[in-house]
Amino acid sequence: MIVVRKGGGRNIDNDRYLHINVDDNPQPVAELRRLLDMNLGLLYQEKAGKLMTEGKPREAREAAALAARYTLQLDPQIRRRFDANAAAPNGRLRAILQDKEFLKELFPEN
Repeated sequence: MIVVRKGGGRNIDNDRYLHINVDDNPQPVAELRRLLDMNLGLLYQEKAGKLMTEGKPREAREAAALAARYTLQLDPQIRRRFDANAAAPNGRLRAILQDKEFLKELFPEN
């Protein structure tokens, strides 16, 4: 699967927003879904960080919610990793820890 968007590439020399290859997997459709979710989670996580840096907390919250949606099901340890990242001295997610309503939506089991 390849998705191209003008200026969408992570590198400055291409427009590849997404490029996933699963043709050697015994369950290619399931693997494609897993890899797509992983990639989208990373893209939205990056976007959330940029939006926080730009002073746009509402938009960052929306991007963080999408990142969580795509990554929560992939990593059962995501809450532990999230808390560690948020609590780090330079953790840009620290402000999110104060949004109890958002955290309840993000991690409903806690």
